[in-house]
Amino acid sequence: FFLMIRRPPRSTQSRSSAASDVYKRQVHGGLEQQIQKYPDQTFKACVKYAKQWRMGKQLRHLNAMLLVVDKDLIVELDGTGNVLEIPQLIGIGSGGAFAECAARALLDIEGFTAEDIALKAMKIAAEKCIYTNDKFVMEKLKWD
Repeated sequence: FFLMIRRPPRSTQSRSSAASDVYKRQVHGGLEQQIQKYPDQTFKACVKYAKQWRMGKQLRHLNAMLLVVDKDLIVELDGTGNVLEIPQLIGIGSGGAFAECAARALLDIEGFTAEDIALKAMKIAAEKCIYTNDKFVMEKLKWD
C-alpha cells in the first residue's frame, strides 16, 4: 500500500488550524476507541464510529471524510453516517477523482509497481486539477 499525502507548508497554516486540530483529535480518538473495542474487526468499528459521529453533539455538523485502511480493507467514513467499503484504491481531495482515474488506468499495465502507479497518478492529477500541485509526500505502509 502507498499513501500519498499533501501537507501544507507550516507558513500557510492559520490560527483556524488549531480549531481543526481539536476536531481531528476528537475524530481520530473516537475511531481509535472503537478499533480497540473491536480488534481485528475494522469494518464493524467503522460502522459503530460512524453512528457515534452522526449522533454526537459536537461532531454531527462536521463536514469531513475519514479514510480507514488496514491490510485487507479500505473504508471511507463521513459525518452523515456513510460507511463505504472501497475496492482496490481511492483518491480524495480536490484532485482525487483525477488521481483515482489515472491509477485505475495504470493498474493493468505490466511492470508498474504500486509506487509507480501512485507517483504517475499524482502527477496526472497535478496537471489536470488547478487545486492540486506536484508537492506531495509518499509514505509506504508496512503491515506486521
